[in-house]
Order: sequence, then structure tokens, then C-alpha cells
Amino acid sequence: MDQIAPQAYDMRSFCTAYGISRSFAYVEIKAGRLKTRKAGRRTLISRQAADDWLNSLNCGVGQAPGKPRPPSSPPPAKTLR
Repeated sequence: MDQIAPQAYDMRSFCTAYGISRSFAYVEIKAGRLKTRKAGRRTLISRQAADDWLNSLNCGVGQAPGKPRPPSSPPPAKTLR
């Protein structure tokens, strides 16, 4: 029998699926980066909103896609005493 793909996640399922904590999810919601809907007392995140949020994240270590990394400066020299 075919399994139906969820159209929306509850908070617990979303956090488990995307490997984030509930507190981080609420930070993202408060910042407006993650869109939610309410169904009674339940907070729901649509699959589209989850995909949009994931695609909005930076790639790599704080680097947006398509932007070249700035040249890194050498570490400061240690002085011997």
C-alpha cells in the first residue's frame, strides 16, 4: 500500500526531520524565516515552508552560494620571549 507524504509537519516532526532543536525552530519562526500555521493549539509547518526555509540557509561555513570567499589573512605571528 502506498504511503501518503505529509503535507505539513507538526513541530516535533519538523525538528526531527531537519535535525534541529525546538528552541532553534522557534528562533527561526520569530525571525520570520520559517512560516507556520496554527490548527487549534498545534503549530504546523507546511512542506513548502520547510523547503523554502531549508533553501534559504547559507551553504557551507557562513557562505552564501555563488559568492567567492574573501582571502584569509595569515594568523598573527607568535612572539618568543
